[in-house]
Amino acid sequence: MSSATNTIHTQGGAVISGTLTASRDININHITTIRPLARALHHSFFTSDLFKQVQNELALLLVALDTTKENLEGTNSSDTLLSELDRELQNCHWTLLDLQAFKEHFENVGPDTQVTWERVGWRTEDLGEIRARLSSYTGILNFLSINMIKSSQAHVEQLLRVFIDEIHSGRREGSVVSNDSLSMNGREAWRQLRKELESVGISHEALTQNRYFILSTLKKAISQEGLGEDINIDIQDMDDLDETKDGFQVFAPANALRI
Repeated sequence: MSSATNTIHTQGGAVISGTLTASRDININHITTIRPLARALHHSFFTSDLFKQVQNELALLLVALDTTKENLEGTNSSDTLLSELDRELQNCHWTLLDLQAFKEHFENVGPDTQVTWERVGWRTEDLGEIRARLSSYTGILNFLSINMIKSSQAHVEQLLRVFIDEIHSGRREGSVVSNDSLSMNGREAWRQLRKELESVGISHEALTQNRYFILSTLKKAISQEGLGEDINIDIQDMDDLDETKDGFQVFAPANALRI
């Protein structure tokens, strides 16, 4: 991109390299590419009054990028979330390139013109639009990071422990785990268990991503901790639920796991 280029790239149409991918490694690579540019821009704006106002947005973006990368490396996020993250990181990269071109154009006009432009507020609206875009991407990255944490196995394990402890303490006497659920069909038992797990904070996405772990953990609690009766649930029961009606998506093999 030339230093004289003044084009502002439109949101949603940016492509860094190749087609959109849901790969976690590709997203980490995006962040590895974007962060040095954001950091360099942040440090270069200390000497210009015109650009100092962008430093706050860049500082917040740097924190969001670091947090997102850390969560990416430690979670098993869904393809949908990774696809959204990939798109937002690409658009964020283009916005940083716009800001870089804006800065280079300002620097190339010479100090006398720079003083005049700063005095008259040269292109403050364009700069404000870039700031707004950076702020928006920072907010989206933080939101996606929170969702990554919520769907992580470690987070699910903590909430499952809360659920199991509540059953042990008698606070869930009507639970499908603590009662004999063999009179229910598998779909009914799974639907009730889902509602109970949601009540302790396990989201639909977390249930989808960690369903094997959830079922095996409850199976272990039943066999080793005397948690309750056998539960008439298998993976096929999860598949059989109406995805549209129940708002729940599962990708499961045909083999069943009974707990």
